[in-house]
Amino acid sequence: MNKVFLIGNLGKDPEFRAFENGGRVTRFPLATNESYTNKNGERANLTEWHDIEVWERQAEIADKYLRKGSKVMIEGRIRTENWTDKNTNEPRQRKTIRCTSFEILSGHADGQVNSDGHTNHETTTHDSQTPNNNDPSGDLPF
Repeated sequence: MNKVFLIGNLGKDPEFRAFENGGRVTRFPLATNESYTNKNGERANLTEWHDIEVWERQAEIADKYLRKGSKVMIEGRIRTENWTDKNTNEPRQRKTIRCTSFEILSGHADGQVNSDGHTNHETTTHDSQTPNNNDPSGDLPF
């Protein structure tokens, strides 16, 4: 099973892109933090960065309500892209998290945002719709 749950903060404002065929995607980096005690007994922190993709209606909601620093919970799947660099002819690889739903955890000025893009005072899950043929990987199992 390929399922990921992440809780973290956006590293920058989301980048929204609309395609000619009507598809939409929003991308943003997400930082997750882990605290642990190292071998010297000191508290240490580890930050991991994840590339997140949100598709279709959820892409519009993410673009509208998320900002740098927003705390969110992401549910999704790991996707791997492989290609050959045109300049060096070297193989390249990139891992992204394809978001299937997200929940805004940090307070929005008007409350939390629900799946219709309206605000309320409850945390609401946003279920993603299936992306269409504008996906560069071409492999969409859902």
